Amino acid sequence: MAATIDVVCPKCKKTLKAPDTAVGKKIKCRNCEEVFPVKANAPAAAAPTKPAAGGGGMEEEWGIIKAYPVERTKELPRCPHCAWEFEDEEAVICLHCGYNLQTRERLQERVLQPVTGGDHVAWHLPAVICTFVAFLFIGLVVALWTGVPDLSFVGMGWMQDYQWTKVYGSAVFAFVIFFTLRFAVKRFIFHPHPPEKEKKLKKKVG
Repeated sequence: MAATIDVVCPKCKKTLKAPDTAVGKKIKCRNCEEVFPVKANAPAAAAPTKPAAGGGGMEEEWGIIKAYPVERTKELPRCPHCAWEFEDEEAVICLHCGYNLQTRERLQERVLQPVTGGDHVAWHLPAVICTFVAFLFIGLVVALWTGVPDLSFVGMGWMQDYQWTKVYGSAVFAFVIFFTLRFAVKRFIFHPHPPEKEKKLKKKVG
C-alpha cells in the first residue's frame, strides 16, 4: 500500500490526502477544483527542549541531575616521604617531616636548650679580652715611638732606646693587634649570638 501525504490547497486551504508518488505532479482540489502542483513536505522542525530547572541539568526518571562545577587548581609537588604538599615548586625541604629532596635524607629532630644571659656573657667575654689586649698593644706601640710613658717600670725601657727594637717590637705588636681585633670584630659583629646547644634527652627505659 502506497504511503499518503498531506497536501494543503493554496486556494481554499483545505488539507487533502495524496499518494507520495504525486510529488512533482499536478492535482485537482475536490473542494474548489483548483489545480496546483504537489510539493514535498519539509521535515518538521524539532521542538526546542525546555531546559530543566537548576541550569543545564537533564530530567531523568528519578529527578533532575545537575552538573557539578569543575575548578582547576594548581598541583604542588608532594614530599616522597610523607606525601605532604610543599609550599611552592622551588621548595627543597619538607616542613612537615624534614625530608631534603637534594640529599635524599631526612633531617633529624633536635630539642635545643634556651639561650640565657649567662650564655651571652660567656660568648662575648673572649671578645672583650681580645679588645682590651689590642688596645694595650696599641698603647705599647705609641709608647715605643714617643717615649711616653717610660716603659722601664715594666722592664721594657731598653726597647725605647734603639731604633731596631722599636721597628721589630712594633711589628710583633701589630701582629698581636691584628689577630685580636679580627677575633673581636667577628664575635661582636658577624656572630653576636651564642650557638644553640642541643638538649640531651633521657632515654626511656622499657
